[in-house]
Amino acid sequence: MTGHAEPDALARGSLCGRLTRAEAEDIQLALAERVRTRGVKLTDVHTVAGAAAVSANDTIDAAAVLLSFPQLEVIACSAARATAQTPYVAGLRAFRDGKALVAAIEGLRLRPDLVFFRGHGIAHPRGCGLASHLGLALGVATIGCAQRMLGARAPLSAGEPGDCAPLVDTRGRQVGAGVVTRHGSRPLLVSVGHLIGLGTATALVLACSRGQVLPEPLRRAAAEARVAGADKTADLP
Repeated sequence: MTGHAEPDALARGSLCGRLTRAEAEDIQLALAERVRTRGVKLTDVHTVAGAAAVSANDTIDAAAVLLSFPQLEVIACSAARATAQTPYVAGLRAFRDGKALVAAIEGLRLRPDLVFFRGHGIAHPRGCGLASHLGLALGVATIGCAQRMLGARAPLSAGEPGDCAPLVDTRGRQVGAGVVTRHGSRPLLVSVGHLIGLGTATALVLACSRGQVLPEPLRRAAAEARVAGADKTADLP
């Protein structure tokens, strides 16, 4: 198995229309069955990307930054803007931000081996958060990195870089890990998005963090998204 697969038609198509909450939740349940928790290995990863979005009213600005791995040197950046089709609802962010995020990633001149998202993967009440949903939509390995809980019990409160503790859902299943990435900081909540195992995901988060809370690709993408959001002169697609 590798970190690439055919894009999932349901995952991709669900980002482009207006859905009721019940419809969106049903789609997440269906997609959760398609997530692969095995795939890319650490030795397969030569490029990593981060993707992040900011919103103002119904406008979503997203940015993606591609870096070499393990050097973490910037190779390319891309930005995209879209009009949100649905309002923000906790646990359904992929349906609001996903179109712009996918466009930003596909705007990179090279396809990344792996993408970090600021959001959950399978550590989600229906097993398919933003990182899993977009991993399926893109057909690429993804990792979810979050700082707030969503249907799971909190692990460590703080610690030393490299400390890890299981992230457990309400039924007692491990769905991720709390990973300390910066001295004295609360753990980053790491979960499988798609096409990767938790051990590899955790190793990549630590390798890309460089003493910061967020992995470097995500930190750079968040900064680029804020810049894109401040520039309101671009036309909406």
